[in-house]
Amino acid sequence: INAEYMGEMKGYFWILLGIVMLSSWMSSALIISPSDDRQDKSYDIQCADNITECKTDNNETCCCPEQGNCRCCANTTVCCTHSFFTWCCGNETTCGNKPNHCTPIGMCPDEITKCDPESENCCCPESGNCSCCPNDRQCCFNEEAQWCCPFNSECGQKTKECKKMINCTDSPRRCYSDLNETCCCSGEGNCSCCNNSQQCCVSGLGQWCCAIDAVCSDTEGELSLIHISEPTRPERISYAVFCLKKKKQ
Repeated sequence: INAEYMGEMKGYFWILLGIVMLSSWMSSALIISPSDDRQDKSYDIQCADNITECKTDNNETCCCPEQGNCRCCANTTVCCTHSFFTWCCGNETTCGNKPNHCTPIGMCPDEITKCDPESENCCCPESGNCSCCPNDRQCCFNEEAQWCCPFNSECGQKTKECKKMINCTDSPRRCYSDLNETCCCSGEGNCSCCNNSQQCCVSGLGQWCCAIDAVCSDTEGELSLIHISEPTRPERISYAVFCLKKKKQ
């Protein structure tokens, strides 16, 4: 009887041992990685605030202000910051000038005027409503209004005034054709602007403008009645030049 009992106990022992081993194997097989998608840090972007984490597999990027916490913006949106605020603007919009504010693309800062972003740009004065200038024109404004001028001209001081410019050869000098000016250039590449009532004078001293009925000279010679030439418009001059008239016979 004792032998039979011991045989049964031995059988139970092996069965119990098998159950324990099977349970242990099943437990190890069922232990899986946590479902938290932040476990694999290789897919996370640590933002500059060291708090916010964005997911590359969610097509996110960090959007961080100069101060404060970051946020995650989708790659299809625009990151907007203002002081310590951050927000994301969607397609066809740009960052507004106020926190959590998005404006449609082409909308000017006055949030009233809308320009075609492909062919126009906003022209906005310091105060008041904006207007639209074609891409081939520049924005001009004063305290009263704003207007558009060609890029080969200069904004005037008067409303809607555009000064037409002439680029002088090999010189940064620009003369104004609507002031009846022409370029007067020396061989060294320096230029001055002479009006239609003046002639261009060039010598070793440089270039200058003299009256039509005067003679260009940088020495007195046998000529008299010396006239010191004046620039056609206020500007610094670094040397004195002379326009001389011949004595009447």
